[in-house]
Amino acid sequence: MFAELLAGHAPLAFNCSAGKDRTGVAAALLLTALGVPRETVIADYLLTNTYLDASKLTRNAQTGPARALLQASPGVAQAMVAADRRYIEAALAVLDAHPGGATGWLRDEMGLSGADLVRLRGMYLA
Repeated sequence: MFAELLAGHAPLAFNCSAGKDRTGVAAALLLTALGVPRETVIADYLLTNTYLDASKLTRNAQTGPARALLQASPGVAQAMVAADRRYIEAALAVLDAHPGGATGWLRDEMGLSGADLVRLRGMYLA
């Protein structure tokens, strides 16, 4: 994702089954790399609860990964479709615990140099 963005391949689409877990973390990583304040990153993740139509997802669950919703208990199904603040905070805590915090994690795990972060911000925060 970051290589594509650094190459100027934008807009860039990325998704997952419910649009909140892998997609939510990817968006949070991108926003973090861009220097967006943490509360804004979390608020962005929580927008899933406003825009995801869980009933539509359930109706379309006859095939594909969403099929598990039909077999899950109501509590499990709710956890699968809801964006809970604790989920994204747990993911972001991994970044914070890394030496150098989020910047160190982006460097060590995503291979983004300080120059890459400056370039991303210049490209996408105009």
